Amino acid sequence: RSMVSPATGLEHKGWTAAGIACDEVSQFHPGMLNHVSDRLREVAETQELKDMPFGGHMVLLQGDFFQLEPVKAKSFFRGTMECLVHGCPAGNVDEAQKWLDKYGPHKSEREGIELFVKFRRVTLDSQLRTTTDALHLQMIMRFRDVWTDDPFVLFAEYVNSLKRLTPQDVRSDPEWGCAIVGVVGNDERYALTETRARAWAAAAGQLVLRWELPPSGGSVLHSLPEESRAAVYSEEPSLHGFFVRGAPGVLVRNAGVERGVANGTRCTLVRIGYYAEAADVDLDLVGDEAPLGKRERAQRAIEGAAAGSVVDVPAPDYVVVKLEGDPSLFLDCTLLDGLSVVALPESASEAKDVSVCGLTAASLGLKEVRVRRPLAELSLVCTDYKVQGASCDYIILSLLDSGTAPYLTPHGLYVLLTRATRGRDSIRWLGPQGARAEQALAGLLTLKRDMDLVAFVRGYDGDGIWRQPKAKAEYAKLVAQGVAAEAARREAAAAERGG
Repeated sequence: RSMVSPATGLEHKGWTAAGIACDEVSQFHPGMLNHVSDRLREVAETQELKDMPFGGHMVLLQGDFFQLEPVKAKSFFRGTMECLVHGCPAGNVDEAQKWLDKYGPHKSEREGIELFVKFRRVTLDSQLRTTTDALHLQMIMRFRDVWTDDPFVLFAEYVNSLKRLTPQDVRSDPEWGCAIVGVVGNDERYALTETRARAWAAAAGQLVLRWELPPSGGSVLHSLPEESRAAVYSEEPSLHGFFVRGAPGVLVRNAGVERGVANGTRCTLVRIGYYAEAADVDLDLVGDEAPLGKRERAQRAIEGAAAGSVVDVPAPDYVVVKLEGDPSLFLDCTLLDGLSVVALPESASEAKDVSVCGLTAASLGLKEVRVRRPLAELSLVCTDYKVQGASCDYIILSLLDSGTAPYLTPHGLYVLLTRATRGRDSIRWLGPQGARAEQALAGLLTLKRDMDLVAFVRGYDGDGIWRQPKAKAEYAKLVAQGVAAEAARREAAAAERGG
């Protein structure tokens, strides 16, 4: 549960384990695997076990390399290819030094790779999330087939069979009104969150509570004139927090991994709260002139508001959530109705740079500002990274063109589509008015999978052992095929011009 330090590690809890299972392997990086091995060796009971990888424990890595890679690190397949197949760059001193700093002898990343390639690969090809939709299953297996040149042969047929979300869908099945909207970037998530929150709140008879996210220490927002600061906040959905009682949420930062309260944990939003504020009140003022504390200001704003409306309140001091899952997975949490309940204080929230794109921010030359985001957020709109690992009976794909990076990739789309538990019956999409799904995804139909990934997977032999010479040969073959294809394309283009 915690590999951070011996003080919070396995021996401190008195736990023993025959094996360790690590899920979502595509999000791991080699240095993390080496770190896990070092911690397990550190808490091993005998010197013989301390000298063995992972302290002598059996380790199971499970997941799907066709899903998304880590945001700020190299995945196992990427690191393995860079370290053992491509090798140290020649002819560029700076690039060579970067390679040595990362993959040189005794570096954590290299030691993690050397551990990783010793694992035996076992491929499971039965789909348990959805079993009744033949075309959906065919699409998934086709995507995973690294021996075909074009993974999108079935794609046009598949995406055109997906249904657009309509008002009739929501009327006939209200669950569509609560479904996660899958997007690929936070800017799109911020833009859609308030709209989704209002629709959910109206259906549930609740209010949408909104507040300005507090600037963190050193944020440029502190130095802006009040008028400019207010204008920036009014134009930027990314600078607001949202809360709807009873709505689905997700933790966006580790809030106590030793208690099982970690980034990505699903939850239900229960309430927001404020601490006692005696220091906020000037006792020399009386009657109507007395300043109101944050709690009182929030209560006055809420009074008389209609369901589904947005109410601006002061930034809360904490958010209370119910954690989804077996209560035994979460330690030292309050139990309410059989569910684990935990208060997440604003003081433990994360300071984060958030992009801004409004007119006022542009006039001030601002592209990012630093604010404190709450530990739990509404999960009515989620990025492909946040939804990875979830199972969804209902999921809505946003095919709207945000016009800015990041853009939807084949692997991001694969993640979103494979969340569906009922095949295409679990999926609806949003897109430009009048556009078919194939038109909205036209760019993806021409893309190829990453050559590093294809060569890496092809590098496994029939016994599930990764072979460096085999991966090198497969990569060279892919490069040669790419060169030949490009030459043929240029020759055809030249002939067409000549004709």
